[in-house]
Amino acid sequence: PEIRAKRLDAAYNYPAYYADGPALHGEAPTRQLESNFNGLRNILGGALNYLVRFLDNHDRPHFLRPKEPLGILRFAMAFTLLSVGVPYIYYGDEQAFRQVPANEWLDLEQSREDMFPGGKFRNPSAPVDGFNASAPMYKLIRAIAAIRKAFPALRRGEQYVRWSDPDRPGIFAFSRIAGNQE
Repeated sequence: PEIRAKRLDAAYNYPAYYADGPALHGEAPTRQLESNFNGLRNILGGALNYLVRFLDNHDRPHFLRPKEPLGILRFAMAFTLLSVGVPYIYYGDEQAFRQVPANEWLDLEQSREDMFPGGKFRNPSAPVDGFNASAPMYKLIRAIAAIRKAFPALRRGEQYVRWSDPDRPGIFAFSRIAGNQE
């Protein structure tokens, strides 16, 4: 209600964080992404554009689980950067940091230490110890962000779902349209 009344400039999109998670992890049909989007759009209307879309943040563990393939994070990151809302990338995601094994909801501060070479904590499932601008996820995020920047429809366009798999993880296709640009 505060966003619709224009009393807040933005807010975290926690409803999408919780609802989209299973589909983004490949544990639910991608139709769930469509249903969640339509439900939030019906409730919030244009205010949905001002919600911050995120995979994880300072209060949540890293998105990528210890044994998940990197493709899960690639898909989820593309969705985060290109779907409706304000994309937010939590530090460590660009390095493909993973949840701390056996501590998913505890000691979230520990995973922050991985950003610093030789930090006092070393996440055994993190691919690097420290920040690396040549990391594959960093390069992917940079490329998607450049595409988003080049096409205003990807930043401000209305979103139209074109296809979602109704009964399994798989394809989720959508358009963003602003004016004559799709």
